[in-house]
Amino acid sequence: MRRIPVHGSMDWERMLEACDGVVRVVEVRLPDGVCGLYDETSGLVLVDSGMRDWQKRCALVHELVHWSYGDRGCSPGVVCREEARARREAACLLVDEAAYASAEASTGGKVFPMACELDVTVQVVLDFQRVLASRR
Repeated sequence: MRRIPVHGSMDWERMLEACDGVVRVVEVRLPDGVCGLYDETSGLVLVDSGMRDWQKRCALVHELVHWSYGDRGCSPGVVCREEARARREAACLLVDEAAYASAEASTGGKVFPMACELDVTVQVVLDFQRVLASRR
């Protein structure tokens, strides 16, 4: 397994710098609804250039999880084991548990404000909540 060169407290620019020389990351306009892609054959991570930096961070970390395992992909529209793992691990890399608890308390558990406070997407918050629920 490859070591992911970023951590959740990094901003987008620092993440790109950390990936330099480790894995090739390219910002490019992707089709609607596609935030990022990883191609094992070329070792290339693509991130949609039309997103805001905080969204790019989430997409990059998700794709780096695929890269770390050398995932070859799933059928379009299917949530396979590799995709579920990437979502779970990306959420854990992006969200600090103490910061999550603080955001949950300050927002009354409302997902969108929590995502804003944590500088991640709503999907990442929902994925992190699933991780927490699975620990109970």
